Amino acid sequence: MHTNAHADQLVEFGHLLSSSDLAQSDAVFDGTSYVNSSSLRHLASKPGMTLSTLVRGSMSLGGMMMARESRRRSEEGACW
Repeated sequence: MHTNAHADQLVEFGHLLSSSDLAQSDAVFDGTSYVNSSSLRHLASKPGMTLSTLVRGSMSLGGMMMARESRRRSEEGACW
């Protein structure tokens, strides 16, 4: 996994998956071929964890970062 900081303070996660990979259903996406081709394969192989959980939705890595940033900005009185 890697991150790229942007001038506007956005952060990207690299996961080695294409947009067509991401378009797959959770059942397909959580299959061995997608998990093994992702840089998140070690995390996705943990008990109770799936690749789709790591990259999609509010409990994904990005979702948790956005929630944390939202709380931080709220505490500072900043707005988006």
